[in-house]
Amino acid sequence: GAGGNAGSITVSNTTAGAVSLGALTASTGAAVGTGAGGAAGSISVSNTASGGNVSAGALTTTGAANGHGGAVTLEASGALSVGAIATGGGTAQVGTAGRNAGSVTVSASTITSVGAITASGSAGNGADQTGGHGGAVSLTASSGSFTAQAITSSGGNAGASGVATGGNA
Repeated sequence: GAGGNAGSITVSNTTAGAVSLGALTASTGAAVGTGAGGAAGSISVSNTASGGNVSAGALTTTGAANGHGGAVTLEASGALSVGAIATGGGTAQVGTAGRNAGSVTVSASTITSVGAITASGSAGNGADQTGGHGGAVSLTASSGSFTAQAITSSGGNAGASGVATGGNA
């Protein structure tokens, strides 16, 4: 059977003040057997108010079994700080292809801290099953430098036998 769809989380401030959030999760439900995972969710946090800062805890849009990871987008006109970000594809059930990771886009005037980012596709499971694709990761600070934790974007391995390709990073 198919997994449930993930929701999407959108937080936007255009007036004044800071946006401060804890951990956010928008993940698909797990599929059973060769069923499709639910539709990927996403997380979007934006503070375009003058000098608007954003701080957030861990952000997760990973897919459950046979589900794709969702996109994460963060934007601040001021400083931005975020915990770990995970957008990986869910584990492929037997006889299915690997699942794709979501993309990660972080942009701010200054980035004060970024936790580890993982945007990797999952491995195919079985003969002739392709691996999922890694997600694109982009970090942009328009004023000054920043330091980020580990960033991983990799394609999943092809299934153990047969003719299939691994996912692209």
